Amino acid sequence: MPHDWTDISEVVAGKLFRGQVSPNAINPESLIEPYGKIVPLLKKGESTEKIIEVIGPESYRVALEAADRSKSIPANWPLMLDKAAALHDAGTLMDKLSKKFLAGENVDPSLLIRALARVDENTRQGVTLDKVKPDKDPFIPVGWGPLDLHVGGIPKHGLTVIGGAPGTGKTYTLVKLAVAFAKKHPKKKLILFTMEMTMGQLAARLLDEANIPLAIRKNITLYEDSMSPTDVVAIAARMDDVGLVCIDFAEMMIQDEVSESSVAAAYRTLANAAKNLRCPFVLLSQLSRGYVNRIPMLTDLRYSGAAEAMGALVMLLFNPSQIVVGADENKTLPYRPGRAWIIIAKSRFGHKHKGPGAMEVEWREEEGGWGDNSGWKNWVSLSGVI
Repeated sequence: MPHDWTDISEVVAGKLFRGQVSPNAINPESLIEPYGKIVPLLKKGESTEKIIEVIGPESYRVALEAADRSKSIPANWPLMLDKAAALHDAGTLMDKLSKKFLAGENVDPSLLIRALARVDENTRQGVTLDKVKPDKDPFIPVGWGPLDLHVGGIPKHGLTVIGGAPGTGKTYTLVKLAVAFAKKHPKKKLILFTMEMTMGQLAARLLDEANIPLAIRKNITLYEDSMSPTDVVAIAARMDDVGLVCIDFAEMMIQDEVSESSVAAAYRTLANAAKNLRCPFVLLSQLSRGYVNRIPMLTDLRYSGAAEAMGALVMLLFNPSQIVVGADENKTLPYRPGRAWIIIAKSRFGHKHKGPGAMEVEWREEEGGWGDNSGWKNWVSLSGVI
């Protein structure tokens, strides 16, 4: 069976000539030259004589012979061709980059990651329904009472976005979720990217939250460098048995101009990674500068379109004690001392309650963060409020 790009290109070209493969199914850029020229010619209905004139009689003969030799070999030739082209391009790029590495030159790792992503995309095939195992529970419990009770945890293979105004405990929430997850799933590895704090500061938060056994500490890896979404995904992809990836926070990943398109690309990269790596990702996000004095809504997230499209679960943090005098009481949740609210603004897979709502959680004023003691079983529907 042909295995490299040249062999497969010759077979596909011959099958195109024989009418055994539709030109509409072939990407001409995936064919080695001169065969890439024949796809548009066939689509236009050009004669065989015209095609031979363009590619030459020898190329035509080689292609027909290759197709004839492969008559008895069943194969998805368009898929094999795309895969072979992607592997060839990746190999060529790796060869160039390796020479730069050996010469001590700086190399942009995103180039290699994009090449490997193309290889990955072209190695996937559809699967018939009889071979697919139904997954009836899209959530994984995190070990934190309120979230597990009201939602079921976080999406197993999706992106969870946690948004809130400054001072509402976003980082604290991320830490609490990570520690709870680490204890609930002690054999899984966690990765925490902090692009605003130092590793020491984050470690202090983690250890202040709970007494984490040494064996579990060894499964938690911290990064404090500024990283692009591609860098984050590359690190997660290299690590075995990753159970959770946490990132603080969205806009710090954007290394160029922060815009709707750049943030959307970041959300998309992380959402795709969560699906492809079969691992939940949790991302912190800021609220827009126009947000004041009311229950936060999905549209209050900065660049909310990206979060709404890519987030499998979106949680918004809200503390009524931070609302200034004069707020519209019809647009706020009740204030109770030592309590605050986490709003479930979106859940792609549904949850244990219908519609948007808020779960009441202990608020530790002295620590500026969220607890999990009494009170967390309360849920308030927000369908008539927001």
